[in-house]
Amino acid sequence: MPSALVVYDSLTGSSASMATIAAKALEEKGWTVAVDTADKAPEIEGRDLVLLGGPLRLGRPSKALARFVEANRAALQKTACAFFFGGISLGIVKKEALPEIDIFIDPGFEPIVYDWHFANLMEYTHTVQYYLKHLSKHTGSIKPLGVGFFRGKMDLAGLSLKEKLATYFIMIFIKDFEEKDYTNPKAIADWACLMADKAGDVIKIN
Repeated sequence: MPSALVVYDSLTGSSASMATIAAKALEEKGWTVAVDTADKAPEIEGRDLVLLGGPLRLGRPSKALARFVEANRAALQKTACAFFFGGISLGIVKKEALPEIDIFIDPGFEPIVYDWHFANLMEYTHTVQYYLKHLSKHTGSIKPLGVGFFRGKMDLAGLSLKEKLATYFIMIFIKDFEEKDYTNPKAIADWACLMADKAGDVIKIN
């Protein structure tokens, strides 16, 4: 029976919910799944698939997730892995190339497409290109099976005063955004199963 590990960091519980949904989807496919937080540094060795996720803050992975990836870079280079991130807005710069990687975008995002010179700094920090550029600074030579971007639940009550103020500032630039639960369980589950299938192909090859 294949084994998977879902590692996450969560500020308000949204990424934790995504991790649970992904884990359940894998279990229903017959996988043995363990779920743990990045700060507890769970063991990667012996896993057939590792899913790593957390919130995106101004286009960057959370510090806890970034530290986990950097500390386990050698193990992740030898293990099938994929990343999932939750955010409140997403854009694509059509004149900036995307890396050759399987990118999954939650249908609920309806990403905004920018010409690079029309996107202001706040908009650019919420684009797929910006997210992946900063993720690569931590992954190095790790080659993930894919990266999934999902909308989650925005619960400002779980944030610190500094984080609340930053979020309110960001919301000024984002249209049609409300403080509510945008989580799409089916999209998360479908992505997790797709990554499991890709990991299965890797296992067969090896």
